[in-house]
Order: sequence, then C-alpha cells, then structure tokens
Amino acid sequence: MTDLASRIRSLYWDQSLTISEVGGELGVCDKTVVATMDRLGIPRRTLTEAIRLSHSSPAATKYRDREWLQSAYHDRGMSLSQIADMLGCHPTTISKWMKRLGIKTRSLV
Repeated sequence: MTDLASRIRSLYWDQSLTISEVGGELGVCDKTVVATMDRLGIPRRTLTEAIRLSHSSPAATKYRDREWLQSAYHDRGMSLSQIADMLGCHPTTISKWMKRLGIKTRSLV
C-alpha cells in the first residue's frame, strides 16, 4: 500500500473523518479525494454507515449546539482551528456548522 493510500485509509476509516475533512487535511477538494480513493481501491462508507457515524460522535453534539459554538468562538475567542482540535474534527466542519447555525465570523480587520 502506498503512503498516500495509508494516509487516506487512516484519516477516513481509523479517524472517521468525512471525505471533506480528508480533503481538508490533504489540501485537495472532495472530488479529488473520491477519485483517489477509487483509484487506490479504498472503499467508502455506505450512506447508513455515514449517517450512523455522524450522529454517534460526541463532538457532533457540541458543534451542532448553537449556544455552545457561539460561546466558544465569540465569548472565549477560540479560533476555528482551536475549536476543531478540541472536538477532534476539521476546521472546515466547524466553519460549515457556524454558517448553518447563523453564527457570524469575526472580522479579519
């Protein structure tokens, strides 16, 4: 198995990251991850497995909680990366949930 195949397999299966999160870790888009997994013969989760996994993660309950996430980001001044590290997920996941929950990001200025 190649180093890339081992890395993707570990991120996706061992660490239970999503395709998007794997892409974030590798610096590529979702389509590239899927194509690479297919080319390397790495199986993907069934829809049932993906749904079960997304609802079973303790981190998922935190980043889906608007009050908790807003407090961590605005009140405690944590960055998306810090929140993601604390919850064991990718910053992109935190960013997506902030948008879904209507939490405004801080200004870069």
